[in-house]
Amino acid sequence: MSSHPDPEVLSRLSINRSRVLERIRLAARGAGRDPSDVQLLAVTKSVDLATIRALVALGESEFGENRADALVSKAEGLGDPTVRWHFVGPIQRNKVRKIVAHASILHSLDSTRLIGSVQRVAAELGRTVDGYLQVWLSGERSKQGLLPSEVAQALEAIDPDGPLRPVGLMTMGPLEDASGERTRRVFAQLQAIGQELESSHHRRFRAGRCLLSMGMSGDLEWAVASGSTLVRIGTDLFHHLPHSAPPPL
Repeated sequence: MSSHPDPEVLSRLSINRSRVLERIRLAARGAGRDPSDVQLLAVTKSVDLATIRALVALGESEFGENRADALVSKAEGLGDPTVRWHFVGPIQRNKVRKIVAHASILHSLDSTRLIGSVQRVAAELGRTVDGYLQVWLSGERSKQGLLPSEVAQALEAIDPDGPLRPVGLMTMGPLEDASGERTRRVFAQLQAIGQELESSHHRRFRAGRCLLSMGMSGDLEWAVASGSTLVRIGTDLFHHLPHSAPPPL
């Protein structure tokens, strides 16, 4: 099989990527922020290795997966040491070892029990991983995460000398919100929690600041306006690709 990306796929990906980056740039400028402070994370669920290789050829090096088996398959199949894998889905405790062995950044630390498991497994594997604490703000039962009142305690449960390095907070907006009012409120809440934590616990965060992982294809502008430092994009990167139909994100 050729290692060269399909020209048609590469062309469409380049167009999609440029449009997403322009949205990020305009959103950041509109909020009085430096666009370089907002990282694009390409979420590759249901996207094949050939498509991921094409994105690498375009300059992307940060990729996210939401299932443990897909993470393992794609990370091993790609075999590119310049690529960093993020895990963005719910973490089952019996899958922690698989995930920690391949992901450098975890976006869904949603309990002190899970934090303990990640720290133990990372130490056993000799791995250092970065982690976002997931905060439940949407009110939807289909989502999960720490309550705002639990976040500081969860942060303090992370051993400052251990292999898990806290970098910030993550949340997801409501699934259905035509007006965007609830989504903007969720993002503003996470920003406020992050600012409070940064003020009281800034030494606990790897970069000395609380990064925010929030915003997807349909709401990245609102997320960037509320201080998001990383947006998780799937649909708008991969739509209209030949023979590709990834689910929305």
